[in-house]
Amino acid sequence: MSDSETVGKRNVVAMGLTSLLTDVSTEMVLAGLPFFLTQELGGGMTALGAIEGSAELTASLLKAVSGRLSDVMGRRKPLAVLGYAISAVLKPMLALATSWWHALAVRVGDRVGKGIRTSPRDALIADSVTEEFRGRAFGLHRAMDTAGAVVGPLLAMALIPRVGYRGTFAASAVPGLLGVLVLAALVVEVRPKERGRAPPARGALTPQFKLYLTSVAIFSAAQFSYAFLLTRLVELGWSVESAIALYVAANLVYSSAAIPVGTLGDRVGNLRALFL
Repeated sequence: MSDSETVGKRNVVAMGLTSLLTDVSTEMVLAGLPFFLTQELGGGMTALGAIEGSAELTASLLKAVSGRLSDVMGRRKPLAVLGYAISAVLKPMLALATSWWHALAVRVGDRVGKGIRTSPRDALIADSVTEEFRGRAFGLHRAMDTAGAVVGPLLAMALIPRVGYRGTFAASAVPGLLGVLVLAALVVEVRPKERGRAPPARGALTPQFKLYLTSVAIFSAAQFSYAFLLTRLVELGWSVESAIALYVAANLVYSSAAIPVGTLGDRVGNLRALFL
């Protein structure tokens, strides 16, 4: 195995561990946020929708900007570290919220971090491995990321009865900051294999890529925030713990499928895997 292959595999694992720790932190917050909002901050479904919609819109818009910026810079790691650090610092501040507007500000700030880090991180994963192993690399990363979405709610279930929502949100700082340290210490900047000036932003949007983005937008429009599902389950008589347990089960299924599906994409082609 060459030195570049060793570095590439280490990068993929380290970024997966960073995402795992970050998702533990995020899901410790998200598992309790709907109930904290309705029970302690006096917010309703409208406030919850405003928070989640604004947060995800912010992340989506910034992904395009950060991806382009990393191309121009020719470096991915600084933006990735910055994005993870912003999220790690802001999420625990939800413990200080006294109104739903405060929760909105924290969530949007957290998603600013996500928008900054996601595209450079994904580009760094792609740069770290050869094309024939990219599906497997992204599958491993997604599996580790979603494993954090299993551990995080479980920790929330254990902590909320003991230290409350605010204590749980404050505790989310620990895995979040550990994730930043792993990224900063273990991930090595890998230069893109095809060096040169960054292509014009408009020229990068080929007809095929535009079609892909359109299909992604359609599928995304059909998605809903799990925050609404958790809130509705409690309204129907479920306990908070039972609602979170269902959320954990959904994330566990997703995590288990990530590596096999990524490997399938390497073998039969990504387009066929997407159709499946």
